[in-house]
Amino acid sequence: MKPDVALVRLETLCAASEQCEYDLRQKLKKWGVGGDDAEKIIESLEERRFFDNGRFAQAFVNDKLRFNHWGQRKIRQSLRLKRVAADLIDGAMYAIDDDDFTEVLRDILRTRARRMPQPLSYDDKMRLARFAISRGFEISEILSIVNEPGLCDE
Repeated sequence: MKPDVALVRLETLCAASEQCEYDLRQKLKKWGVGGDDAEKIIESLEERRFFDNGRFAQAFVNDKLRFNHWGQRKIRQSLRLKRVAADLIDGAMYAIDDDDFTEVLRDILRTRARRMPQPLSYDDKMRLARFAISRGFEISEILSIVNEPGLCDE
């Protein structure tokens, strides 16, 4: 793909949704645009604020919490895999209130627990805990909610 075509395609992509630098570089690489051309495209997009890793991190954290119901650990790991700087990840995570994570965790555990026979056995509670761990929530939070009386009452 020619660099000018790649630039237009990336501009369109960035205008439609938040993107991070790593994903844009991967697309350029996939399209066969490399070296100086790729650097010029990335610099141009960044100068014109088509992408911003901090803005991307904030949107990513919000989306993964609200729509995918992911916990802190899974969100952080996903952002690290996208090579977002640690300070940007921290800033995006601190912008979300811990109560929001707790409420999402409580909701997904309550929904899952309703499908289990009542009262919950020890094994059922461990199944719930493993499920929440796979979603990236902190074990201390998980155990406190799993052991709450009346998890399924509401």
